[in-house]
Amino acid sequence: MGHRILAAVVTGTLGAVVSNPVDVVKVRLLADHHRYPSTFSAYPMLWRSEGLAGLYAGVFPSTLRGAFIAVGELATYDISKQELKTRGGMEE
Repeated sequence: MGHRILAAVVTGTLGAVVSNPVDVVKVRLLADHHRYPSTFSAYPMLWRSEGLAGLYAGVFPSTLRGAFIAVGELATYDISKQELKTRGGMEE
């Protein structure tokens, strides 16, 4: 189970890191839609004004959330699968 938890933490963290710029742009557009003419123009505008740090604002809480969610999903899936196999008569 330890390897599975580690894999869940890694994949949850990587997913959060990769998707963080999209989340930042989404939040900025929702907060101030007059500042950016479109979603695609928001990325270069944000890059020019704030750089890489702007695109990755809030990445630490996002990675923690992603890791914990992935571990929770893994635990729920594994326990549910085991119970269905032993008590529900289901097979692999």
